[in-house]
Amino acid sequence: MAGNIANRFTAYEFVLMKILPRTSSMLSFLGCLFIITTFSCYKSFRLNPINRIVFNASFGNAIGSICLGIGNIFIHTPNVVKCQLQACMIQTMFTADILWALAMAINVYLVLYHGFESSRLRKIERFYIGLCYGIPFVPSFTLLFIRSGGQRIYGNTFLWCGLVPKKSWITFAAVFGPAWVAIACTLGIYIRAGRTIYKTHQEVRKVRRSISRLASLDQPETVLYKDPVTFSAMGQVEIYQLRGVNHHTSAEAIRAMDTSELKSSIQVQHIVLPPQTGTAASRQSMLHPSQILKNDPNNAIWRYTKAAFLFFTVILITWIPLSAHRAYSTIHVGVVHVPLQLAIGFLGPLQGFWNTIIYIAI
Repeated sequence: MAGNIANRFTAYEFVLMKILPRTSSMLSFLGCLFIITTFSCYKSFRLNPINRIVFNASFGNAIGSICLGIGNIFIHTPNVVKCQLQACMIQTMFTADILWALAMAINVYLVLYHGFESSRLRKIERFYIGLCYGIPFVPSFTLLFIRSGGQRIYGNTFLWCGLVPKKSWITFAAVFGPAWVAIACTLGIYIRAGRTIYKTHQEVRKVRRSISRLASLDQPETVLYKDPVTFSAMGQVEIYQLRGVNHHTSAEAIRAMDTSELKSSIQVQHIVLPPQTGTAASRQSMLHPSQILKNDPNNAIWRYTKAAFLFFTVILITWIPLSAHRAYSTIHVGVVHVPLQLAIGFLGPLQGFWNTIIYIAI
């Protein structure tokens, strides 16, 4: 079978099929080593919740990089233990990446709507580790013992040992279906979070324009109204508060004030919230709706959400070619789509490399 598939590629494409997975896997493996080493040696890397999730995911990325880097060495004997284990581990680690992206999205939801702090997020990371690796391992391991028409589910996919295209319905039921459900849930969380953050920023911009006349009062800082959407302090936050304005005063009421009323209310107090200090209740009290947030678009939760969404985008870059190839092989049985094969061979093993870029950027 391997020879029949190989005959459908040109000599140049055949060489690329061997080189691309190994090159991408090497980049990812080196990136995973960098993440694990720096995270273990330097405390500063362990403070950010996203760095901790990337660190936990890097172990699976490293194992996946090794399995993908092995490539098609075992495809000529698909029934041997080595080929079956390679396929099982590849399938487990591919799916684990999606669940880690969902875990990041859940963190965004908990921070944005339930006021979770970094210390509280750290406590639930052990559950993420068990679920993100345990959930995909169960079906992947189970498929080792399932046969269809007397043949194993795992076998030769030319690039490496994996799920045989002829068993497409089992593939969708056991792997691709749940994976895309997790992707849809992740995307749903980001859409809702994005709408909330966008509405808050829009309100801030409206009030900024409304009270821009404060600049003529020789105030040293720009003052912004904080709409009643509380962001947890994932890092240091600079707060500016209007003294003399009732805590229940709405944004509309502030905009309706004339210059003299604003002038009597603009006693500005600079408050700095150090990271991971104080209780959640005290922080929520300090971030009262009547307070003013400086540089709101750059606050910590916004940065956290952008980084988490970037991680999710990388997952899509990996999974879209895989899903497209699976759908194509289901519709066109026995037909090889060369561009999709090349895309999978190059992009599939790069998950660890992209995670390293995100880790360094943060």
